[in-house]
Amino acid sequence: MGLLDERTLKDLRQAFLDEAEEMLEQWESILLSLSKEGADQKALLQELKMLAHSFKGSGKAVNFDDISSFGHHLETLLIDLADHKVSLTPGVVELLLTCNDTLRSDVRALSHDHSLRFDHSILLGRLLDPLANPENSGRPTPIPVQMGSTTPTVVSNNDSIRVPMKRIDDLLNAFGEQVILLSSLDHCKDDLEQNRDEIFRTIFNLKKLAFDMQQATMTLRTVNLRGLFAKLERVAHDTATATGKQVQFSISGADIELDKAIVDQLSNPLTHLIRNAIDHGIETPSDRTAAGKITPAQVTISATREGGSFVIVIADNGYGMDPEVLRQKAVERGLISAEQSLTTTESLNLIFENGFTTQKEVTEISGRGVGMSVVREMVKSLKGTCEIESHKGQGSRFRLKLPLSLSLFNGLLVEVSGERFVVPSSQVSEIVNAANHEFVKVGQYQQAIRLRESVLDVLELPSLLNIATKTAMEKTSDNAIKNRRGVILVTDSAGQRVGVRVTRIIGLYRIVQKPLSPEMAVCPGASGVTILGDGSPAFILDLVTLLPAKTSSTLTQRAA
Repeated sequence: MGLLDERTLKDLRQAFLDEAEEMLEQWESILLSLSKEGADQKALLQELKMLAHSFKGSGKAVNFDDISSFGHHLETLLIDLADHKVSLTPGVVELLLTCNDTLRSDVRALSHDHSLRFDHSILLGRLLDPLANPENSGRPTPIPVQMGSTTPTVVSNNDSIRVPMKRIDDLLNAFGEQVILLSSLDHCKDDLEQNRDEIFRTIFNLKKLAFDMQQATMTLRTVNLRGLFAKLERVAHDTATATGKQVQFSISGADIELDKAIVDQLSNPLTHLIRNAIDHGIETPSDRTAAGKITPAQVTISATREGGSFVIVIADNGYGMDPEVLRQKAVERGLISAEQSLTTTESLNLIFENGFTTQKEVTEISGRGVGMSVVREMVKSLKGTCEIESHKGQGSRFRLKLPLSLSLFNGLLVEVSGERFVVPSSQVSEIVNAANHEFVKVGQYQQAIRLRESVLDVLELPSLLNIATKTAMEKTSDNAIKNRRGVILVTDSAGQRVGVRVTRIIGLYRIVQKPLSPEMAVCPGASGVTILGDGSPAFILDLVTLLPAKTSSTLTQRAA
């Protein structure tokens, strides 16, 4: 085979592997739908047959004979299921899911090396006659997904992304308009005074076009959440199977598009939250019946956009969490002292502490006390926040608020002691005029205000950045505190509401983030840098990292 033919075959094989990943994701989604109440099994089996036929034929065309042959036998089983020669039992569905996992592993391995061969003899024996051995055709033990690890498959760092042609066409059209506007400016340079109005009009159009091009370019690296949510549906299915619980898993907002880098990093924390909701949060069928609850239990995941941020909510209608029980467990594990009093929010947030667990024994699914800690750190690394709401006997709700993109986001440009900084708007839940509130001094420098029905600790940003001067400190004296000026940014740090005072807010801007140099990367609280309109740089602050781990909860207790 000549060089050109080899290149052609290589390109065709890679195209098949990319398409096969999507087919197998669709295949898994259909398989999980087969067991749902009210599912049109005949139509779903027909879709599976078509997918299996396409997979088999396309694989054969590029000489991937091992997976093509396996796909052929899968198609045969699906035909038998459609013709009612084989009953669609839970065991058969689990067998088909195992086949899907095997093919997905094969496809990912082939992405690295097209010459690999596979031995499917053991699984093929079960596939050829799923009813010959009832024990083997039953439910296999799901392989758990551990935090910080991957499933036992060969996974490529997939740096490619499929982009609809329309997005590329829109971007090319924008570049064409830019060329025309630049030509217009070039024509005007010969007589600046005479063409003054035309120049201003062209500059305005260029600014608008630059924004449109920026938006169009950002969409090139965005993907929807459908693929991620499909993986989480499989996680929910496997966890429910392993724990013997009956769960109905539902999703909404899967069409929302986010930066692919964020979607990739969300996989691990969301996987743990779903597994945790089923393993810890959902009752066994007998316990739900005794409590007068309907079976199956409900676990939902939803995504919505809120301004320049997006919110993912994972909720269940299970046990719920008892703050006092959490506090006692934390005392037993030495995480807090027996005398320490906590608010309900602080008690719920104990689950984020490293080493905290309510499980008595370590299982393949949970009990190590590290999962929720990893969730917190991952959310913080994405410049987001995580809030918990839980009611005993009713269920729990986790709310993750994150930016839409890591490189381009909405940010507040603030001034502090003559310096300018950027704070991501996703980390600010409320803006308060300090002049409208009376301050109470706590300790030597810390202060607080009453915000509606609660007490809010207020910290000085210069102190957090270690740039506090004597004058700044003197402003916290009893006399000055009564006439406090400035603006307070209210943020949530692991569920703890804290105010950060700045001199003033200059405005809300679209911020392009640049990474810090190795020398500046060690600066605490700074996650990046941006260039302002006047050409000067400004640090981008990460309030979640910058804030101390705990503020004056004793004051909160007294106020309550």
